Amino acid sequence: MITKINKIKNFGVFKNFENDVTIPEFKEFNLIYGWNYSGKTMLSRVFRCLEKGEKHPDYPSAEFELETPETKYDNNFLTKPNIRVFNSDFIKENLKWDAENIEPILILGEENIKLQTELREKEEISAKDKEELEKLQKEQKQKNKAATDKAREITNILNLGRSFNIDKLKRTIEKIKNDLDKYILIPDDIDKHKTQALSTEQKPRIDQITFNIDIENLEILKEKVEEKLHRQAVSKKIEKLLKNPQISNWVETGKKLHENKTVCEFCGNPLPIDLLPKLNEYFSKDYELLKDDIEKLLKELNAFKINLNPLQIEIAFYTDIRPEFKQAKPVLEKEIRNFNNAVDSLIGNLKTKQEKPFDKLEVTQFVNNTKELEKALADFNAIISKNNDRTDNFEREKDAAIEKLKKHFAAEFEKDEKYSERQTQLENEQTNIEKDIAIQKKEISKIKEQLDESTKGAEKVNEYLKIFFEKDDIKIEATDDKKFKLVRGTETAKNLSEGEKTAISFAYFAAKLEEQDNNIADTIVYIDDPVSSLDSNHLFNIYSFIKNMFYECKRDPQDNKNEYIGECKCKQLFISTHNIEFYSLVCDWFNEKQFKKEMQSYYLIKRIKNSYLDESKLTESDGLIKKYKSEYVYLFSLINEFHNEPKDTFKYLYYLPNVLRRFVETYLKFKHLSHKNIMESIKILIPDKIKCERVKKFMNSHSHGSINLIAFLDLSECAYIVNIIIEAVKENDKTHYDSLVEAVKDHK
Repeated sequence: MITKINKIKNFGVFKNFENDVTIPEFKEFNLIYGWNYSGKTMLSRVFRCLEKGEKHPDYPSAEFELETPETKYDNNFLTKPNIRVFNSDFIKENLKWDAENIEPILILGEENIKLQTELREKEEISAKDKEELEKLQKEQKQKNKAATDKAREITNILNLGRSFNIDKLKRTIEKIKNDLDKYILIPDDIDKHKTQALSTEQKPRIDQITFNIDIENLEILKEKVEEKLHRQAVSKKIEKLLKNPQISNWVETGKKLHENKTVCEFCGNPLPIDLLPKLNEYFSKDYELLKDDIEKLLKELNAFKINLNPLQIEIAFYTDIRPEFKQAKPVLEKEIRNFNNAVDSLIGNLKTKQEKPFDKLEVTQFVNNTKELEKALADFNAIISKNNDRTDNFEREKDAAIEKLKKHFAAEFEKDEKYSERQTQLENEQTNIEKDIAIQKKEISKIKEQLDESTKGAEKVNEYLKIFFEKDDIKIEATDDKKFKLVRGTETAKNLSEGEKTAISFAYFAAKLEEQDNNIADTIVYIDDPVSSLDSNHLFNIYSFIKNMFYECKRDPQDNKNEYIGECKCKQLFISTHNIEFYSLVCDWFNEKQFKKEMQSYYLIKRIKNSYLDESKLTESDGLIKKYKSEYVYLFSLINEFHNEPKDTFKYLYYLPNVLRRFVETYLKFKHLSHKNIMESIKILIPDKIKCERVKKFMNSHSHGSINLIAFLDLSECAYIVNIIIEAVKENDKTHYDSLVEAVKDHK
């Protein structure tokens, strides 16, 4: 049993890895977690080199050393363990999807030839069924061609690009076939709906017009002006100053310059003793207060004018709405001018009052047009609303017209061709013949399997595939040249999904474990990402398969209570994955009651970068992942640690954009059930437009490039972005945020 890796050098992202005392020794069951590009597959390649007894062709200078309690294994391959590795290299070397064939699995090697006569009879029956099937398929092909042509015609008429095809035509026919006449339009309606469907004149929305002031306050300001005009400054009048405002202003200024002085600053002569007291009686405190009040009110009036950018241009409105716009615009502009003129009139009155502070004056040339202005504004905004409503409903009205025309043309086609009725007949006839062919094929396949015992390997793979898929959906069959082909039903399987490929690959790997009488109990098994692309259904199946194949419970012979203990069916098992759901399942398995703690170890592969190297390291698993079985909690721990103590180290800065993106995306999906792209849905979490845009820019710019090309980021910018996200989560759901903090704190 391999206990540790002493070193890995010059092997991809493992530039200079050396073991240290912090990494626990490998046990019988070993679970390794790491993100994509972290180095999981590269680590599995080290084990696969030991399996094959040769270096990886892409890394000829690689060095590595692994050890057991008895011996060491290194890149010289003087000795090698009995080990089998499932990874992407195994799939590439053993399963050639493009060629549709894979090499046979020779497990038993027995030869047996039987039932030749029965085989020929069944093949003749099958040939006749296929001939009849071909006739039906030919007719169906002709029918489908007519439907394809009709779908293309509809596409061209309505300018739909490639969005309408035969499948959509079939679905449309299915909806309307019970009442075709209801959907056939008269010529006038066809023309009307075509015009709507082909229209491209969709205008942008227009903002409503708003004023920078509350125009209702105009009357209040007018009353303030009247009050100032009616006030008369109390003072001892000097007729010459009253009749000459310019001289009065000059004297007022001079008075302030001569306070506490006895000599005239202008002519140098002594000032008359009674001059300043007389002036002080004229320019009284009441006079000064009135002037100050007038100045304040003038400022208020000057700020009360309506400042409005030029109104929208005519082209912003739909053609039929433009006459209304052209009528309403000058009315609004006129009332705005009248309003500002009224304000200017009040300003002029106050300026007159400044020159005649001792006279009682009246407001002149003032017309309050507030109601007229409000009506003009409401009328103009109503036109904008009408235009915006047209914009908002543009696509809906267009789509409705397109939908009516689709149904019209589909109804005409169904009425003329009887397409769906004949299709049903053809499909039923083909299904019956295909069932007969499938039965014959299955019986022929059974006979051929008996004629060549090399197909025992195929049987084993198919047995495992049935476990994965829970049905005989995909199988492998022997060909005349003793290779295997993949079939789905009666046809060669093509366009396999990544999940299907992974399951087939793993079934093939599992079968090969038993080839040439290999003893699984003496075999070290390394499984890298067996569920990289499977859906949850397949994920549980493959997890169950791995557990049942490599683990069993037995009664503990040393326990008088006859309790059960878990045992490893192989010599040692390694599982590495980036799939947190699969990781969680394996963790639950390892933590079952019968599972001894000394049999299990957990590890984490990290991508590390310093000033010189970009490399991967194997470390002991972070307790957060093991405890919560949640990548989400682990991501928060990284973000929170950086938030509390920002550090200019690669541990944070290199991964931070990806960590933030994955955390926010996960949060939005489970918290708000968002199905949108994160760049669209993030505004739910961060409603502030400026902060939201800054976070989007940070994550989008720094988390999409090749991981080897990501550059260091500015520490202050990182701290700012992290703070925005932390505060947003806290404000969005304080209880959830506190739970995350508590989870991380409990771990520490």
